[in-house]
Amino acid sequence: MTLAYPEIVHRLLNSVGEIIAHCIITIFFLAAMRVTEWVFAGLGMTDTLIPYTSIKIRDWMMLMEVGAATIINLVGLFEAVKAYSKR
Repeated sequence: MTLAYPEIVHRLLNSVGEIIAHCIITIFFLAAMRVTEWVFAGLGMTDTLIPYTSIKIRDWMMLMEVGAATIINLVGLFEAVKAYSKR
């Protein structure tokens, strides 16, 4: 089965659009996390331990940033593959 050239281009553009959209969402999320971390730093809470754990707020925020960025980009990749494979 061969696809017409415009259809292939349309599918690729949809896929690239999904990836770009999720990268932009990641940038906005990381900016919001940085503002939150900046507020915690202003209040002097970055080295505070989370109750009942030995995890500092700074370490928790880093874990949240890495985890969220990874998940958001994986969803973007999944959506791009799904958009390309639509008929």
